[in-house]
Amino acid sequence: MNDALANSPFSEAQLSKALSTLEASAQQLRILIASMPPKELLGYVYATLVLGPIKDRKISDEEVPETEIRPKQNLEEAQFLLEYIHAVLATTSTSVESKLDEAVCAEIIRIAEKLKSASLMIAMIIAGQSSEEQFGANTQTFLFHALSTWILMRGQRYQVLEKEFFVFALNPHDDALRRVYGMGALEIAAGIQESADAVRLGHDQAVRALMGSIEDAQRFVASHDQSATEGMAQWMAEHTEPAKRASIAFDDLFQGGICNVSRHTRLPALLLDDLSYEVAEETEFFGPGTYSGTPFRTLPARKKPFIKLDGEHYLTDPSFARDSMYRAMLHNLLIRDIGYSDEFKERQKEWSETAFSNVFKDQFIGATILRECWIPPISDPRFPLNTDPPVL
Repeated sequence: MNDALANSPFSEAQLSKALSTLEASAQQLRILIASMPPKELLGYVYATLVLGPIKDRKISDEEVPETEIRPKQNLEEAQFLLEYIHAVLATTSTSVESKLDEAVCAEIIRIAEKLKSASLMIAMIIAGQSSEEQFGANTQTFLFHALSTWILMRGQRYQVLEKEFFVFALNPHDDALRRVYGMGALEIAAGIQESADAVRLGHDQAVRALMGSIEDAQRFVASHDQSATEGMAQWMAEHTEPAKRASIAFDDLFQGGICNVSRHTRLPALLLDDLSYEVAEETEFFGPGTYSGTPFRTLPARKKPFIKLDGEHYLTDPSFARDSMYRAMLHNLLIRDIGYSDEFKERQKEWSETAFSNVFKDQFIGATILRECWIPPISDPRFPLNTDPPVL
């Protein structure tokens, strides 16, 4: 037994048992998610964030039993679950004829929270047993922070700047994007922003649209000498556009429609296909081996941010638009246009080396920007490691 294991408060048996429990929880979560209709499940998860308990019951002052209340989640818990919903849909066939069961949905939320907590415990055990010494006495602390950050990182970035980022980052490859996808950097960036905004703002817009249609229908029915059923039928026949908007709003609220990128953006279908998993396409995440199905493996959303459901493309979490879409897009661009590889490398090199000075060009007026600088090896004690370009 090495010194790290001898001094660790955790034994190999504890790690093995905890890991087995973690993998079992991941498989349980997989089975539960796959048993629910995907779109309704997405609608349910977002409802727990923005709508609170929704029950088909009379609203009263009477106390409602705990089991009848839809569980609430905070944003971090929901994002952890949404990434797992994406992972399950990407790896597992779903039940075609299933119906949404709130009890199962509540259990899904509970198991996801359990999986997240257990993952943090595993991170603590792994760090405690590590024999690595790169950072001296602080190595185990650094290792725990690295592992726990990997588990908790979902959505932990500046949001609502997708368009600004993608216009800047995709601009060097504008002509290649137009050649392959028929759309340039500016239009693609706008579409990515629309996809993220649809999730962030979609519920509010849907509620307003639905209430507007309901009020319009009520006024129509009140002005006609008909029953409510007859009046609504006539209103729908004569007001097809408001009725259609109401239907879309209902879908956005309860059927995961806010996640429907095909509906809410003008991004080309070929690009969406390249960025989407088909249901049950991915085979590695829940594949055999250590950490199967756990957050310690790379979740599928890190490779392709969308999932394809019934021929349309869905973004289960708007954070994926920033977290993984850039790498996925460039990766697929090079697959589609093999001859662009050498030119891509040159353009990407030029863009990356000038990015810092271009972003801060107004602050660097008159400054000399040095490029192609030699960085001494990290093992040389005479120089601190610094990878930023020198500015004089």
